[in-house]
Amino acid sequence: MKAVLCAVLFLACHSGLAEAQSAAVEKGVEIRGQIATAEGGLKPLACATSAALETVTDRLFGMLEVVAGPIVSLDVATYGDFRKRSLVGDGIDGHEIWQHANMNAHMLTGSRLSSAASRGNPVIALPRGLHVQIHQADLNLNVRNQTARQNIQRNIDILRRHRVAPDSTLCRLLQMALAHASAYGVLAMWDDGGQTGGVAARLASSSSTDWSGEVASVRVATIGWRTPLSQGGGGGGRVNDVTRQLERIIGDDFESRSAALVAAWSKSGRTVDVVEPILRFMESHPAIDYGSPGELVHFVEEFAGKGYEAMLLQSLERRPTSHTLWMLNRIINATKAQPEKNRLIALMRAVRAHPAADKALQEEVDFYLN
Repeated sequence: MKAVLCAVLFLACHSGLAEAQSAAVEKGVEIRGQIATAEGGLKPLACATSAALETVTDRLFGMLEVVAGPIVSLDVATYGDFRKRSLVGDGIDGHEIWQHANMNAHMLTGSRLSSAASRGNPVIALPRGLHVQIHQADLNLNVRNQTARQNIQRNIDILRRHRVAPDSTLCRLLQMALAHASAYGVLAMWDDGGQTGGVAARLASSSSTDWSGEVASVRVATIGWRTPLSQGGGGGGRVNDVTRQLERIIGDDFESRSAALVAAWSKSGRTVDVVEPILRFMESHPAIDYGSPGELVHFVEEFAGKGYEAMLLQSLERRPTSHTLWMLNRIINATKAQPEKNRLIALMRAVRAHPAADKALQEEVDFYLN
């Protein structure tokens, strides 16, 4: 039966809705359709769903957890798997289909990776520049006040509008995210959705639905922060400005603000001496959501092989954090020489005994090493 369901679901993501429904009727499986916003000449997205899909999705998660090798662009993975497999300098961000802020609003996770719900959340790997655009579009959504279903569906709409991946991939992500949310009891997965704008409700009203409100709700935001690293002068500017500029943007959506700051730094010139103040800032503000991994990490990783690695190890010796521990794991993944890799793994293991390492950070060390 599972094999039949997998075949039917695959067919539905690659064929039209009518063909998928016909195949499902023949197999005795009920299928409903998800209609995403059709804008700019895009055809509506048709995905298969059934009451038994959660079992199939669980199998997909199991398959994802054993994938070997580094993350590459457009990989579909769980968030935990993404963090384990990412590499220093890969220029890739993990975009969560059920957004972290919405999960946090449902009290299912604190910081990223801190709960099973966060570790198992489905993500798609996106090039950093594209992810910045997607994240800016997300800014127009009131993420924390959305239902889980609304958040997942709007997120899929945004990805599709930006032509991020084939519809078959977006169907798979939609199914996985809904199943994941359902597993944590925050939506009745296959109901009509009621006020949540569910799958069947959209399908039933698709012929008369006015999508203009949704199109307007996801306009790409314009980031207004353009603070240069230096006001004139040469090189990388005044390094003392780095901490002050980062402190100035602490608050809601630090991820987008830091992306704008990094863009300005890149235009004004950059040198490796900006890496240490950025790392010290991370040590002083471990609870900030920097992204996955975010523009600050991509920026400092541009200095890999130029002193960045040594500075990161010094930072971990001073005060390890969840994010800098992940940055070390990214270096380990990219290290080919086994003696050096073993040395870095030993340094990661030593973080467990650091006076500043709480239970959560110790568990993250175990997560990467195991």
